[in-house]
Amino acid sequence: MPLSHPRRASLRFTRVLAAFAAASALTAHASALVPAVTLGRISLAPGHTLALREELGSALREELAAAPLAQLRSREQYVLSARLQKLDTRRTPKWTQATCSVSVMLKRKSDSALLAVVNGRATAQDTRPLATQSAALRAAVHGAMKRVPAAVAQLR
Repeated sequence: MPLSHPRRASLRFTRVLAAFAAASALTAHASALVPAVTLGRISLAPGHTLALREELGSALREELAAAPLAQLRSREQYVLSARLQKLDTRRTPKWTQATCSVSVMLKRKSDSALLAVVNGRATAQDTRPLATQSAALRAAVHGAMKRVPAAVAQLR
C-alpha cells in the first residue's frame, strides 16, 4: 500500500531529524576532543634570568608544535611543564662553551598526577656567548621533547 502524502512528509521529517541528531552527536564528540598536550608552567633554577625563561618557553612551544602529538586529539588532556635545571658557560679567549640541562614533566590535567619526567642535556660551542647559550638550551629542550611522544603513547 503506497504511503499517503502527509505520511511521506512525516517519514522524511523523521529521517532528517535523525540525521540532524547524529550530526549533532558527532559535532559534540569532536568538540570534546582537544589537544592532548598543552604547555604548562615554565620555571628556572635560581640564578637564571627571566630572558632565559622566555627563551625556554619559546623553544618548548616550537618543539610542542613540531611534535607528532601536536595534532593528536584526545579526551584525556596532559600538561607539559618544564624547568631549566642548569646552564653553565665556560669562556676562553677564542670560544664559549655552554652546557644546559632541562627537565620536562608530563602531568594529567584532571588530577595533576605526574606521569613522566624526561631530561634533556646538551653542550654547544661558539665564538658568540649568547648564541652558544641559546643553542645549548634549544638542543637540551629538543633532546627532552623527542621522548615526550613515546611517553604519551604509553599512556594511551
